[in-house]
Amino acid sequence: MFVKEFNSQHYTIDGAVKKPGVFPVRDHTTLMDALATAGGLDMEYSGSALTIFRKSENGTQNLRFDIDAIRKGATATPGIENGDYIVVDTSDGKVFLNGIGKISPVTSLMRPVVP
Repeated sequence: MFVKEFNSQHYTIDGAVKKPGVFPVRDHTTLMDALATAGGLDMEYSGSALTIFRKSENGTQNLRFDIDAIRKGATATPGIENGDYIVVDTSDGKVFLNGIGKISPVTSLMRPVVP
């Protein structure tokens, strides 16, 4: 019997993604791989920034990345390490607009009564 994979290494992805959760680290898993595994960004709420919280000998590192810059090739996509905790930022503007969109059907029912 041969071991094909070793799944004790994992990362967590949370925030404005479609399927947050805990996923195994595979050989050469990149940040973009991690986002794809989580179903991609939740376009209704996501911003373009994220933070990787990574434990190190000196405590926890907060590594900030701009997803748009990675997609454009202006920034290299970082590798994911065992224990990384990735949080995709929400866009305050998108959250606000989505909130308005959810109440607008109710407000559209309210029409002035003209005698």
